[in-house]
Amino acid sequence: MQSENLASGSARSQADGRLVFDPVEGTSLTLADSLIERLPSGQEHELDGGVRGRILGVINDGEVLQPVTLIDCIWSARRKYRPNSFLIGGHFATDEETEFESVIVRLRDAAPWVNQEAGRFSRS
Repeated sequence: MQSENLASGSARSQADGRLVFDPVEGTSLTLADSLIERLPSGQEHELDGGVRGRILGVINDGEVLQPVTLIDCIWSARRKYRPNSFLIGGHFATDEETEFESVIVRLRDAAPWVNQEAGRFSRS
């Protein structure tokens, strides 16, 4: 994944990384390099610690590039963030952009999440 950080009042920085979702552990983003803030003066410094409201990225699954928005990302270690939620299919820089009138949900590989084979459900 390539990511862009939207830190208020700063220029965007870019870094390659790996976005992983685990049903038990949740979502994590591990970056190859730290996110760098570029100040208007031209100085740069690392953006470690705290919470990032949004990290915008691109997922490359080998076939298609898809924009992704990571929301409320908590810094958990050097170059590692844990987003509270994420949206695949667009870059949404503000909360207002994520207020939807309708939504389509597609669950790829849902069977492992619910620990059942697809199509095999039982009634009580």
